[in-house]
Amino acid sequence: LAMAAQVRKAAVKFEIVGMTCGSCVATVEKAVKAVEWPQVVDARVNLLAESAQIDFVDPTPTRSLDEAVSSLQEAIEDVGFDATPKEVHGSRPVAKTSASFEVIGMTCGSCVSTVEKALKGITWPQVLDARVNLLA
Repeated sequence: LAMAAQVRKAAVKFEIVGMTCGSCVATVEKAVKAVEWPQVVDARVNLLAESAQIDFVDPTPTRSLDEAVSSLQEAIEDVGFDATPKEVHGSRPVAKTSASFEVIGMTCGSCVSTVEKALKGITWPQVLDARVNLLA
């Protein structure tokens, strides 16, 4: 029996000054997603609100939440924007959920394998199991 540790997620909201266009938004998103630590799971940058909401794997207890926020802030500032953390939310468990949905257009076993492989390759949210049924 294998047991998986529950992933804990943290979040930070930054005020970002200096963005003027969609390219700026893409630059900030790319910069934070490229950070090696902490592991970023989602980044939503809003040009009009001059903000970025970044969700990442909680670093505690091995490292501090402040260190993680500083690392993300540095990544944003390294690409030319001023970033100020406004809200930081510490660890919270990520719930395990299941979902069922209809997939249209599958015609054979190869289609089933392709869809299962694609679903299992999703890293956030982490897909633990995927069962695709051609006939259902």
